[in-house]
Amino acid sequence: MWCFYYKSCSSDAKALMIKNIALAICVCFIVTSFLSTAFILTHSNHQHDHEGPNGTCAMCIHLTIAKNLLKQIFTATVTNLFSLVLCLFISYCLKPNTQYIGLFTLVSLKVRLDN
Repeated sequence: MWCFYYKSCSSDAKALMIKNIALAICVCFIVTSFLSTAFILTHSNHQHDHEGPNGTCAMCIHLTIAKNLLKQIFTATVTNLFSLVLCLFISYCLKPNTQYIGLFTLVSLKVRLDN
């Protein structure tokens, strides 16, 4: 079920739609990286034709664009993974300190609430 208006969709349909969009974007990134790598591997040993703009090799320009795309994807992935690992490390280090916060309630402290 695809919903175009958020007001007419149930919460389950919204969650499913968001998951499907996230999956499609993830698949696009993976396919782009694999196809860029395949393009670089298959065309790395090419004959220079010098028929591109200003007498440059058109294939070299495309190879440079593909390499830059892979560098950008790799940089973004490493940055996100580093921040995820840092957040997980901090959350696990702070976990023993935060479990004692829930023990102090009004009932355990025997606070009397009178009007």
